[in-house]
Amino acid sequence: MPYTQRMNASCQKNTDDIIRALVDHAPIKVWSYLATIFGDLAGGPQDEISGAMLRTLTERAGIKPEAMRVALHRLRKDDWIVARKAGRNSLYRLSARGLAETQRASDRIYARRIDRPDMWHLLIADPVSNAFPASVDALMKNGDYLSISPAIVLGTGPCPPVSDDVLTLDFTRLTAPPWLLRNAIAEEGVAMYRRTADLLTQTADRLDPVDAAAPVDRATIRLLALHQWRRIALRHSPLIEMLHSDDWAGTTCRTAIARILDQLPRPAGEF
Repeated sequence: MPYTQRMNASCQKNTDDIIRALVDHAPIKVWSYLATIFGDLAGGPQDEISGAMLRTLTERAGIKPEAMRVALHRLRKDDWIVARKAGRNSLYRLSARGLAETQRASDRIYARRIDRPDMWHLLIADPVSNAFPASVDALMKNGDYLSISPAIVLGTGPCPPVSDDVLTLDFTRLTAPPWLLRNAIAEEGVAMYRRTADLLTQTADRLDPVDAAAPVDRATIRLLALHQWRRIALRHSPLIEMLHSDDWAGTTCRTAIARILDQLPRPAGEF
């Protein structure tokens, strides 16, 4: 086999192996993967994706056409996307609702680094009743709080005025006790971040031979990696990553996905 053909075959095998690893990492919900595609490739109010391009991208990720059609129907029914006809093709874009929710999540997904507040506080309820008064319930609904236990919630910044029935404790991130870090996220969540950090780091390390890959392969690797990061990043409170240091597995994920996105820019136009 000529040298060029050997190199092309080696590059294709590497590309196929990367895609397979990303697909096999965790079950992919098709509607959620489509949300990742729209968020990354059509995140603007006027941005559209053709049905043909969606079929190409999803089939490369091993998704059957009928599964994609069902997922598109669900997203339209849920008012996440809207569609219009253009000749024999269909064009899809995010609805006002889909656009708003995508933009809210965008910073969490694409940020290269996160701000880590210096000041934090705990609200501690009566350990007998494990119940907070209504004033704290309102704070938890309107603010960004993380439940540490039934009687303890965590927030950023200095503690706001609360009921006398609630014990408050201000502290700095560097003085957070180890038990607080352990209880901020369940062990299965920690394991999920560690596995994803390994996957994304290995993907980023293997990307050089992918440079000659077909545009659809490059786009598929970008989208699958982004999807595996997005599915866990949006599952947990951002306070967890803010509370931990740079050696936290979630931060490793963030660093690795930034490397992948740098090496695989958004595709321009249709395939």
